[in-house]
Amino acid sequence: MKTLLAIENLWKAFNKNTINEVTIFKGFNLVVNEGDFITVIGSNGAGKSTLLNIISQSIKEDSGKIILDGVEINKIPQYKCAEHIGRVFQNPSMGTASNMTILENMSMAYNKGKRFGLTSGIDKKNIELFRSMLKEIDLGLEDKLNNKVGLLSGGQRQALSLIMSVMKKPKLLLLDEHTAALDPKTAEKIIKITEDIVNENNITTIMVTHNLNYAINLGNRLIMMHRGNVTFDFNGDEKRKLTVEKLLEHFGDLKIKEELSDRVMFS
Repeated sequence: MKTLLAIENLWKAFNKNTINEVTIFKGFNLVVNEGDFITVIGSNGAGKSTLLNIISQSIKEDSGKIILDGVEINKIPQYKCAEHIGRVFQNPSMGTASNMTILENMSMAYNKGKRFGLTSGIDKKNIELFRSMLKEIDLGLEDKLNNKVGLLSGGQRQALSLIMSVMKKPKLLLLDEHTAALDPKTAEKIIKITEDIVNENNITTIMVTHNLNYAINLGNRLIMMHRGNVTFDFNGDEKRKLTVEKLLEHFGDLKIKEELSDRVMFS
């Protein structure tokens, strides 16, 4: 099985050399195989979102290697790194430009990785392509290409962000609690769209979630993090046999139930 992402001897601290210094990662290691769909859960301050930030290079590590498909991406410019990584954030407004139309947002995403891709002109030949992409998610957005994104609901914006994040066929997709700000019904819709997009495009994916059922039911691998370490790594049959109760037992074994996020959902 081919290794797509390797994180080697990662160290990261915040507020260094102050009384508030906090070290998140101390020699952290992780291997992600091509085609993996990994769900990530963990206690408060476990380093889940920080890990995604470092992989995407939106924050820099103190030391260590981040190797994506054989390239040490922490040694290249972030815009080059962005060519290979798609990302959807918890806040629906972060992945899109509110004051631009759906068409303008999608055109911008389509030009991702090009240093001068943020042009004002829209390539007319791509309009039908964008419309067909939107039609697949069945939210009626294909008829609203000229609407400002700021007028869309949170669920519609997250669906749009998902499509935009995979338009250029990234090698890796990072999902950072991308349903946490949505109501339960909308979250279920976004999870279904997520599953369809990941499976159809066969994109290696890392999804941080606070919903234990999503963590269990999605993907082929589940990682539990605590204090900057992977404490459990469930794969294959072992993951398929997991239940919420069993996961909570593992948290209990680590004596960290009280450190679970208040937002953890069990259903």
